[in-house]
Amino acid sequence: MRLFWLSVFLAWPAWAALPLQPLIDATPTGGVLRPAAGAYAGPAVVDRPMTIDGGGRVTVDAGNRGTVLTVRASGVTVRGLHLTGSGETHDGMDAGLAIESHDNLVEGNVLAEVFFGIHVRGGDRNRIRGNRVTGKNLSLGLRGDGLRIWNGHDNEITGNEFRRVRDLTLMNSPDNRVLDNRLADGRYAMHIVFSPRTRVEGNRIERTGTGIVAMYSTDLIVRGNRISHALDGGGGAIAFKDSGGALVENNEVAHCAVGLMADAPVNAELTHVIRNN
Repeated sequence: MRLFWLSVFLAWPAWAALPLQPLIDATPTGGVLRPAAGAYAGPAVVDRPMTIDGGGRVTVDAGNRGTVLTVRASGVTVRGLHLTGSGETHDGMDAGLAIESHDNLVEGNVLAEVFFGIHVRGGDRNRIRGNRVTGKNLSLGLRGDGLRIWNGHDNEITGNEFRRVRDLTLMNSPDNRVLDNRLADGRYAMHIVFSPRTRVEGNRIERTGTGIVAMYSTDLIVRGNRISHALDGGGGAIAFKDSGGALVENNEVAHCAVGLMADAPVNAELTHVIRNN
């Protein structure tokens, strides 16, 4: 192990951050990696179960290229890291954190100056909680999503904060829970597409073009959210397109151009229940 550290030190310029990848590679399956406080270079990939705990004192900077940290193994915990400096390509979905697996825990991380924030690709039963995501300083249409879930189910997104991002997008992703998050300065706060039985509860949304938008998604629960200052791009606090069977209750809408917008669902039997808003 002493020779390993010496080889890394000699191969890396003194002025540059050490790469995180060799530390990940040296961590045994199921082990815990607690890097020393400081800055490390990404991108990096986690390909087997482990815990990476930065204790709030570890920064991983990808130098504006690619995704900062990618989790490909299931059963990984990522905690207490500061992830920054992703690339800026839409095609590559450059992100602060990409999850391509199941049953992972992502908590207490700070993602700043990233294009996409957290991108879940085909991942199920992941818990993403208590993270802070701030996007790159780009115009609204050029930003990436603060959170994007594609083809994943039973994920829980709880107690996170998203700022200066485009949307929170769930696509082809049923049975996910988006609870007690905060989002400010975005386009669609939540963009739910082909994602039935999504629960959206207790979120605080402000200064977005539109609040919660559901398209081709049935049986949603939209409960106890506060949506304010949705004034651009149509300005609807809550909007349904070709979606039915939603329960919309106990939400607070303040200073939005339109409170609720809905067209006829594809299945006329799937009526919305709207109460106590």
